[in-house]
Amino acid sequence: EDYFLAPVRFGCPQHALVVSRESLARPLCWVDAASRTALELRARAMLAQAPGDGAPWETRVRAALQSLLLEPARDLRLEVVAERLQVRPRTVQQHLAAEGVGFRTLVAAVRAEAAQRWMDEGAASVAETARRLGYADAAALRKARRRWHAAQGERGRKR
Repeated sequence: EDYFLAPVRFGCPQHALVVSRESLARPLCWVDAASRTALELRARAMLAQAPGDGAPWETRVRAALQSLLLEPARDLRLEVVAERLQVRPRTVQQHLAAEGVGFRTLVAAVRAEAAQRWMDEGAASVAETARRLGYADAAALRKARRRWHAAQGERGRKR
């Protein structure tokens, strides 16, 4: 409590850090590009998972995936996402199907967006980005990027 200058509670059902709106409104001028990207992804993920916000399931699943990318295990399996959203895996699949979206498609999209953002901002090298996204090496990431770009081209031609 001395360290945080706030009450600390143990044995709670979840880990949380509660910050006032005033504190959140202050600019973080010391944050580097990599940290800023990570913090933005985490904030988006937390906002999308807010209970009762009525967000579409695609948004909720994207947020959970973005949040999981920031964790050391980077486990993007359906079961892990469902646990994060506190529902069964089948429930996630059913809601996504009703919205016309597949889970694997969302995983690929979230990985592609994160890779593009990290590399555009210079937040990570290709090799580091590949590691963060769970690819075996930089070559596997490059192959995935070719697939993503090919899929974008197909969508553009269908329009």
